[in-house]
Amino acid sequence: MKAIVLTALLLSGQALATDALVELTEAPQGAEISINNQSFVSLGSDNTTLVKGLQLQSPITGERYTVTGEIIVEHFAVVNASTFASDNQLILSYVRDNRAIYRHADAQTDLSALNTLLRAQPGVISTQIGLQLEGLESE
Repeated sequence: MKAIVLTALLLSGQALATDALVELTEAPQGAEISINNQSFVSLGSDNTTLVKGLQLQSPITGERYTVTGEIIVEHFAVVNASTFASDNQLILSYVRDNRAIYRHADAQTDLSALNTLLRAQPGVISTQIGLQLEGLESE
C-alpha cells in the first residue's frame, strides 16, 4: 500500500513540475518599433528607420521578420493604381480589386514616413508596411 501511495505522489509531483516549466526566450535587444499597430524590436542595431531589409523580432512571440520594402494600400474602387503609383513616385508591384502593393525605387526610403504620406492621400482606406515572416516561403 505504501508503494502505491509513494508512486502516486511521485507521479503527481512530476506532473506538477512539468506544468510549471515555462519556455524562456531571450529578450531581443535593439530599438522598439511600432509597425501596423504591432510592437517589434530592431535586431542587430538601434536603427529605428524602417528600410527594406531591416530585421525585426516580436517581443511577445519571438518570431523574426524582415521589412520587405513594400506598402500594401487599400483604396476606394475609383482610384487607379497605376496613376496613384506615378503620382507618388512609386513602383506598382501588384494590384487586385481595390488593393495594391507598391514599393519605392530607393531601397533606403523611410517606409514609416512613406506609409504616413500614403495614408493621408485622398481615396486611401488603409495602408500596411510589408513584413516577411522568417522561415515562411512566399509563393
